[in-house]
Amino acid sequence: MSLAKSQIGGTGGPSPWEMALQQLDGVAERLKLDRGIHQRLRNPKRILTVSVPIRMDDGREEVFTGYRVQHNLSRGPGKGGIRYHPGVTLDEVKALAMWMTWKCAVVDIPFGGAKGGVVCNPKAMSLTELERKTRLVAPCDFLVRVRDIAAADERERALLRCLSDGPRSLVQLAGDLEVAHPALVDGGRLERLGAVVRAGLTPTDLLHAEGLYVAWDAEAARAGVAAMARQAGMAERVLIATVRAEVDRLLAGVMLGKLASGWASPPEGALGWLVERASEDGRSSSDLRVHLSATLPVVGIGAPAGAYLPRAARVLGAKAIIPEHAEVANAVGAAVGGVAESVEVVVKAVHSAAGIVGYTVHSAAGMSTFEGREEAVAHAMETARRLAAQRAGEAGAVEADVEVKRADLTGTADPAYGSQIFLETRVRATAVGRGDRRIAPIPPPAPGCRGGA
Repeated sequence: MSLAKSQIGGTGGPSPWEMALQQLDGVAERLKLDRGIHQRLRNPKRILTVSVPIRMDDGREEVFTGYRVQHNLSRGPGKGGIRYHPGVTLDEVKALAMWMTWKCAVVDIPFGGAKGGVVCNPKAMSLTELERKTRLVAPCDFLVRVRDIAAADERERALLRCLSDGPRSLVQLAGDLEVAHPALVDGGRLERLGAVVRAGLTPTDLLHAEGLYVAWDAEAARAGVAAMARQAGMAERVLIATVRAEVDRLLAGVMLGKLASGWASPPEGALGWLVERASEDGRSSSDLRVHLSATLPVVGIGAPAGAYLPRAARVLGAKAIIPEHAEVANAVGAAVGGVAESVEVVVKAVHSAAGIVGYTVHSAAGMSTFEGREEAVAHAMETARRLAAQRAGEAGAVEADVEVKRADLTGTADPAYGSQIFLETRVRATAVGRGDRRIAPIPPPAPGCRGGA
């Protein structure tokens, strides 16, 4: 193994993949391994090559080549991080995935072998650029089944079956559904209809891991941080520092966008570039440093506001104000303020060899079929309006107003078949009403308890 590792990125001699195959063939001969098993182990289960577009810190967009290989998943989900190097090749990633299969089997842990690789020079990239690249190559979210829906298609039914015993990570689902990469696990319509929800690491989970926030399930949050750190191949403290820095920049970017709303439209990427430069805090080797100075203070409410807002405010050169009882201010506002609920309904065409032969309407209420497009859209708009008003009422809204918007999505086809083809119509209804102010008194906290969000 050490000899094979020393060859990675080098020249001359067998490639890492050729070396891995030689090792396997030699062991298979000595063990008199069944030929079928031998052939399965010689060939990776899945190989994915992707082009990864990344927005660089200076606003440029660069495209990098990435690889993800799952060698064998017989013992469980594929385990393996991502290698960043200008000399990464698919053969190298295949070899590393195979070697990870052997490692997991030798130490008897319930994982298969996998590996990712991105052709780039990490020494010339910032942590945020690497984080954006990692997020695209190795998703770490989980999907959770909430309820069934009518008229799910075969692919959606398979996904719901996989979730019947509890939450599954995208990595696990990719293996269950036999798709090439976790990013290709498609639960989009199920999420829009509320049948499936997505769960993942949140900024508040990081505060739990650091011991800065104790409300809710801190143990689950710490386990989530540990799992994501393993998936990303990073120490927990490095992961926390990297993600928190990104959250700081994102918050600062949102606030800078609000402050700059009265300006003429800035060039694309300009605000992000300003925030990135202002966040460097003297760490950059650039000849230009940026210092922002906001004339308005930043006021934060919500339980974690004290942990995040002051850091983001420093990037803008703004004064941060965290009011007394800020941890319950947003809960009180939600209780006595407005209620807003949104619903999306989708109209799809039914295709045959003769062309479009009908239309289907998909909503949380089920699926309906229509011959004409406008008839289907009218039904979708009425359904969306009804469901949005119903959800707002259930959430405590009084006299809700409903706004319905329609978006027709079309695509450009080959000129031989016409200039435009219908893809789908999305109807979104939003019901807004004031909350019912008849709120039961909130009991005082038990002795020794601390108020939460």
